[in-house]
Parts: sequence; structure tokens; C-alpha cells
Amino acid sequence: MLFKQYLVALAAMMAPIAQADEADWLYFPMYSRDTAHAVHLSKLQFRPDGLLASASRYPRHSGEPWTEAESEKGWYNYDTRLIDCETGFHVETGSWLLDQQNQPIASREPAHADWLVRLIQQLKKQDRKWPDHSEIALACLGASNPAIKQERAKQTLQAQPLISYAPLTAKFKDETGAIFNTLQFRFDISTLGKQPPANAHAVFSQLHSQFIGWRQRIDRNFKPSDDTATRRELQTKLNQKLVEIGAKPNQIRVVGAGLIEYEQDWQPEWGIKPPANAKRAVAASQTIKEDCSSGIAIPIARQWLDENGKTLATAPVAVKPLLEQLVQQYGQEQGFTINLLENTNANSEQCRLVAALSTRAPTPATTQADEETQPTMLFGLDEATLRQEKSPEAMLLKIRAAWRAQQVW
Repeated sequence: MLFKQYLVALAAMMAPIAQADEADWLYFPMYSRDTAHAVHLSKLQFRPDGLLASASRYPRHSGEPWTEAESEKGWYNYDTRLIDCETGFHVETGSWLLDQQNQPIASREPAHADWLVRLIQQLKKQDRKWPDHSEIALACLGASNPAIKQERAKQTLQAQPLISYAPLTAKFKDETGAIFNTLQFRFDISTLGKQPPANAHAVFSQLHSQFIGWRQRIDRNFKPSDDTATRRELQTKLNQKLVEIGAKPNQIRVVGAGLIEYEQDWQPEWGIKPPANAKRAVAASQTIKEDCSSGIAIPIARQWLDENGKTLATAPVAVKPLLEQLVQQYGQEQGFTINLLENTNANSEQCRLVAALSTRAPTPATTQADEETQPTMLFGLDEATLRQEKSPEAMLLKIRAAWRAQQVW
């Protein structure tokens, strides 16, 4: 009995110490019983320039730069890096050798050439997606969601009896899976039904806000840009394109950052009759509002037209049937994989037409030999341009600026 009491007392004293270290990592296991691969939670810190300072731990591997004496004491490798959570580009800023207690034994600072090679590798990947299922995305999620650190802090205070001790790392690895699940965007239609929005415009606004919130869970610093002058310039380009293809100006209207409105043919359901002032109607259309970034598109108004296409009457879309339609279309369990490096994640011709008008950064001149030996780099960048930057943060900010220059929104 005394021995049992001793074990419980020892657990109460020791568990918070052990758990404090275990709880300080976001594990991303690569094989069974793997606890070496982990993002260092307490080291995640956004900088004033919006880049994320991050660090990750790894198991040992061959070809390491450490001396034999250092290697004998080493247990883990540990890399610090900078991450742009807006684009997913990242670069290592330091490498460390740690002992079994995570204490540093030796370190190495990457050279300018190392930063350059690492980023060029990423820029040459034409099918690159962001966010992806990687430790980089895990670091961004951990840094952008304060609740993760808060929950871990609570758990370090909960003693685990040694007699029935189950490693907290197992629980924490399960939590990582749940964190990764948030990389898929899901519309929560159920919240709209609890307090129904006043109209279809409000329905759209709330769904759009959910998408913005999802983006901010990946990059805490994200703010949708909605510059009036940029929007006006885009509408001018769009109207020119519409005329070129035989459509009318303003047939597609840019109404916000990534948001458009347009009309499409609509066949009223059986039993729906035109309003009293539209008895002569021979056709009907509906106004669609669409977020080209997320792909959400809903009808906000219906029109009844005469034989010449003139609008006889307009009616707003009723909220209740709209919510019922959205429940069927965007069920709770349905998630969307969104690539934020694409100008649009929508399938509509209208969004793709607008996205095609993106202001492209100038493509560097290349010879035929260059094209045969050098894969094209993303965002119109080239190695010479990136080489001019003297620090890893300057390189990442150059890539971010080139990425933003290509964005239509």
C-alpha cells in the first residue's frame, strides 16, 4: 500500500515535467512508434513581416555534417526555418544536433547557396499546392490557432499515474490528425439555420466569412484585399474581354475581392408562377453570386423576362429553400481540397474567365537551351533574380511579392 502511494506521489511530481516536454511538440509520425518527427510548438512565432519562425525535430540519418565525437552524443536533428504561410514556401535557417534530452550539441548555419537551392527546388515544382499535408502546413496551423497552445498548456498540468500510464505522445499524435483534417475547408450550413440570415445576400456573406476564417486558420495574418481602384481596373479589362467574345459589358460584375455576380438561365420549378406584373414573361433568369476563391455560388435573385429579354419583374431568393438546397449541396461531412496557389478554385466559366485576366509578372527571357535544361519556375521568377537577395527572409518576401503580382483578386 505504501509502495502504491509512493508511485502515485512520484507520478504527481514527475508527470508535469515529462508532459511539459511531450506537450511542446506537434508530432507528425512517419512510421510506427515514431516520436522523433515533430514541430516545436513553443518556437512557432510570427514575425512583423508576416513570416513564421518555426523549428522541427527529426531522427538521425546518414550523410550528416557532424564530427564523430558530436555524432556519438547526438540523438535528434533539429532545423529552424522561415515559412511564408500565405504561399507555403519555406527555407531552413539553421541545423542543430540534439541529445536525448533535446539539448544542443552542435549547430550549422546554411549558406546563401543552400537557401537558393532549397527555394529553387520549390519554385520548379509546377504542380505545387498549398496548403498541403506536410509539417510546413502543420507549423502554420499550430501558429495561427492559439487554442492549440492553450490546450497543450492545460494538459501539462494533468498528472498521469505511473501505474496506468499511457504515453501522452499517442494522444498528441491523434490530435495532429485532427489538426490536419482542418486543411480541408468545410461549409458549416447548420450554423445558418440556428438564426436564419435576413436574405440570400446575408447567406452568402456568412458562408464567405467561413472561408476567410479557414484561410486565417492557416495564415493568421491573412486579410482579404479589396482595393476599389484594382476592382475598377479589373472590371474594365473584363468588359473588354466580354465584348471580344460577343457578350455585353457588365454581364459579369466584380463586386469584391474574388467575388462576382452574373445572370444565368433559370427554369422555374413546377408550380412557381411569375409575379402579377410579369404575366407576359416567356423566360426567366437568376443572379448568381460566386466566390471564385472557394467556389461557393448561390442564387440571390430571380428575373422574369419578355420575348426581347427585357426584365419584367425581379424577386429575391427565399432564404428557407435556399438553406435546404445548401444542406444538400454542402453537407456537413463534405470537405473541399482548395489550392490557394490557384487563381480560382471554382468550376464556373465566369470565374475562369475573370481569373484568366490575372496580371502576370513578366516572364524572364530564356534561350532555347535554357528551356531544355531549366524547368520553368513559378510566378515568373528566375534564379538570377532570387540570387540577388542576401537573406532567406528577403528571398521569401520576393517570392511572396511575385505571387501577389499574379493574383487577380
